[in-house]
Amino acid sequence: MAALRVGCALIVILDLIQRASDLVAHYTDVGIAPRMLVIDHTNRWSVSLHQMSGIWQWQAALFILAALAALALLVGYRTRLASILTWGLCISLITRNPYVGYSADVLLRLMLFWGMFLPWGAVYSVDAAWNDDPPASRQYLSLGTIAFAIQIVSVYLFSVMLKSGKEWWSEGSAIYYALSIDYLATPIGKVVREAPYFTLRLLTWSVLFLEVIAPLSLLLPVRKASVRLVAVLGIVILHLSISSVMFVGIFPLLGITGTIFFLPGQFWEFLGRKLVKTSGAGIKIYYDDDCGFCLRTVRIIKMFFLLPGVESAGAQSVPEIEAAMRQRNSWVVIDRQGEFHYGFDGVVIVVGASPILWPLKPLLNLAPTRWCGERVYRYVATHRRISCEIPPRHSAGPDLNPRFRVAIDAVLALLIGYVFVLNLSSVRRFHVRLPSPWQDVSISAGLDQSWSMFAPFPAKDDGWYVIPGTLRNGATVDLFRAGQPVSFTKPTYGSLEFKNHRWVKFHENLRNRPFLQPGYARQLCRDWNRRHWQGETLDELEIIYVLEVTQPAPEYSPIEKQSKYKFKCGS
Repeated sequence: MAALRVGCALIVILDLIQRASDLVAHYTDVGIAPRMLVIDHTNRWSVSLHQMSGIWQWQAALFILAALAALALLVGYRTRLASILTWGLCISLITRNPYVGYSADVLLRLMLFWGMFLPWGAVYSVDAAWNDDPPASRQYLSLGTIAFAIQIVSVYLFSVMLKSGKEWWSEGSAIYYALSIDYLATPIGKVVREAPYFTLRLLTWSVLFLEVIAPLSLLLPVRKASVRLVAVLGIVILHLSISSVMFVGIFPLLGITGTIFFLPGQFWEFLGRKLVKTSGAGIKIYYDDDCGFCLRTVRIIKMFFLLPGVESAGAQSVPEIEAAMRQRNSWVVIDRQGEFHYGFDGVVIVVGASPILWPLKPLLNLAPTRWCGERVYRYVATHRRISCEIPPRHSAGPDLNPRFRVAIDAVLALLIGYVFVLNLSSVRRFHVRLPSPWQDVSISAGLDQSWSMFAPFPAKDDGWYVIPGTLRNGATVDLFRAGQPVSFTKPTYGSLEFKNHRWVKFHENLRNRPFLQPGYARQLCRDWNRRHWQGETLDELEIIYVLEVTQPAPEYSPIEKQSKYKFKCGS
């Protein structure tokens, strides 16, 4: 579960970095989605801290807080609290601007939600390093693990149930139509789209096969690790294939990360034997046994550097080592040749022995790095006594009261059933409907979900934007293409015209949601006029969508110019 925790935290950090590049445009009142617009067009039970202010400074502060929470989750520091904060801030951010969101955001917040009920900080974490009582068993089963497993499997099974169109089944043309959506297809996807029609049909049915067989195989009550490994491999191949032919953001990363949960214990044991178990063998670390901070720092180093083979002990256990430690005011690292190393030099030796960090050793050996590293080490060594009063027995968190545990399990059982009914209600042929108040609960808790990707069949039309802008000097430019001459010719690679997948989703929504168009037009005016002066300032613009209806291969696809919105920048 530690790998699952690390994967989720890294994806959150990656997503924050990408979102931060559009912080003003996407999350402030001078961007494409002012707060009042979002409030007026979303469910009243949607709650967001990001809605408290429309200035960029407030958004930046929340972004930083979310990044710190994700970093704490990454290293497993106060893991339960970090999980709650990361989940809460993730929901808040997604709710602030739903018009740049997509199914990956749904899956991310759900994985973080169920992760709060997992012991994913029990190993390979700061909490574990500071805990004098290691977990009694590496195997763990609870309602939390059951809920997480059901959630991941539901993504694929309900996705198949919602793919009811003949394009997925009898016709087998779904992959062809999906790859014909030019603003999603990668250059590789366009090449695959030209494959023989029979090949595209096989690919369509292969996707359905994997989305049914692989998830069910993960739940089979069999002890053979090979079955689950093959199922996990199938899902990984599915997501890698999707990401190679379509720009779908972080969804493939989340899909692959979710399957980590199902990897059998034999896999991790094999990995440990081959890569980790003997790492650091022959190296010894001696620390100040009177310093709790020193003890826990050595534990953290051995854990995160993947060095279980390193021997560690208090320097006081060997008089010669103790004398060297007190003389140098430093830990003592003995390498495989028996040489003593102190201070930052010891850090270099330990990093060089790590199976994951050894490439950094040449960088650490550079004179400027050594100079800075030695001074940082000396500062920490001089002030380490401040942290030495940490209690000798520190737990990652107190055990829950048995009665409280029963209450948590009861809530989890209800949530599992609730989420299952939510998914059933998304499939029309089941005729399951939840009352509106119950649907509002799912929205407030961030549990609402519907896995209707390319369902009931992929869209059979797409297009591209042309936004002619008239400048004060009379010239006309295409604002969508950074001021290039206006042309309605179809782009060679439509997907490469967008900065990132969130802008793709916004422009997809822009086409059918007229209330987004005024804010987008004002954003275009502000951006252009901020960078141009006098005769080159923008006076007016028109948002035009060139609609292309996808025809069965290889027929010609007709186009239609649709004027969506006209705007005068001075108004």
